[in-house]
Amino acid sequence: MRRLAAGRARRATGVAVGRDRLVAVCGSATAEVPVAGGVRAAAPEALAAAFRELHERLASAAPRGVRLVLLPPLVNARLVELPPLRRREAEAVLRRDPRRYFLNGGEPRVVGVGERPRGAGGSLLAAAAPMALVDGLRAAATAAGWRVDGVAAAHGAWLAAARAVGADRAVIALADMLYVVGGTTGRITTLRRLPPAALDELAGAAPGRVLVLSNDPEVRRTLGAALPASAAGRDGSDPLRAAASHPERAAPELVTPDHAAALRAGARTRAALLAAAAVLLLIGAAALELWGAERELQAVQERRTALRAEVAPLLVLRDSVDALAERTAAVGALATDAPAWTPALLDLALLLPEDAHVEGLRTTGDTLVADVVAGRAGAALQALRSAASLRDVRLRGVVDREMSQGSTARERFTLTARVVPPPPTRVSPAGAGGRP
Repeated sequence: MRRLAAGRARRATGVAVGRDRLVAVCGSATAEVPVAGGVRAAAPEALAAAFRELHERLASAAPRGVRLVLLPPLVNARLVELPPLRRREAEAVLRRDPRRYFLNGGEPRVVGVGERPRGAGGSLLAAAAPMALVDGLRAAATAAGWRVDGVAAAHGAWLAAARAVGADRAVIALADMLYVVGGTTGRITTLRRLPPAALDELAGAAPGRVLVLSNDPEVRRTLGAALPASAAGRDGSDPLRAAASHPERAAPELVTPDHAAALRAGARTRAALLAAAAVLLLIGAAALELWGAERELQAVQERRTALRAEVAPLLVLRDSVDALAERTAAVGALATDAPAWTPALLDLALLLPEDAHVEGLRTTGDTLVADVVAGRAGAALQALRSAASLRDVRLRGVVDREMSQGSTARERFTLTARVVPPPPTRVSPAGAGGRP
């Protein structure tokens, strides 16, 4: 949540909240609004009106987001010694007994902890502010039309202002107190609060460039005289303007329990929306895939329909070829399997003498039995023995002779012969491409 707030603060307007005034900075645009009676004592309506006036003055330049930066005495910050703990654990330790670490800790306070600087041992920057004040400022800014991206102490922003001008420290004069903020890595490693009379301690500080922040010219001259000659690069800018100019570096962050719960609820809502979006995307991808598959299937079906129109005549031709092949096979079977009676009958008709004729014909297997009437049985028998389709031609039984005027007119007899089948004939099916 802190990283999210910090990332959004980089695009937010900085609003520094002092004892009795508000200063907003957005790029080169600056606006200042006094708060009558002080920020702590102001009514919610007065605070909302002050924020609304700031919003109107910066409406053309400022984005909707705003980051609130609290200055002392509204916020109290110090370096505390704690064992190595995570930030959430350190906040829990400080929140458990804030009066042990911060003055005026009787009222409910929101506690924030900064990042532990490297090489600083157990030193940890911590800040505390009244919870009612933080909630009231956030509510007033929201009522004025701002989106509050975070609330933080000004100490980190002061160090960022000093680092921006090449200084190692910043000395801030506010009312009746001096604040010294220092650091070498962008994180606060030195944090002191001194009364104005303690200028000797300030003069004995380590040499280096110092950024002086004060609204009072007399105070700036006094601080310039007290600082060593090596403390060059002084700047007399407003402490509130300096804090509002670097809202993204303001630290520590102050998050009330209610706001933390709202952030968690928002995170859960965003997670649920993302999950719902993921489900919708998954359903959409599945629907798109199904639509694509249906289109492919429809294209295949259309192609098959087109091919069916082209192939239908070929199918009919194939059926005709198959039927012709079956008939050819049947003819071939008849030619190879049936008895060869036709050549035998043809031989009977051709070879028998002219005065002979057949009165009866019957077969048994491959044996032909014929009842013949002829002038002479011997002549008929001798003629049939030369037939190529008949073998073993012989008489069967006796020969009956019909007499006319004392001589034989004709003879009746029965002959048998074995039918010789013709040599096999190879038949090629029609349409088979000449294959046997």
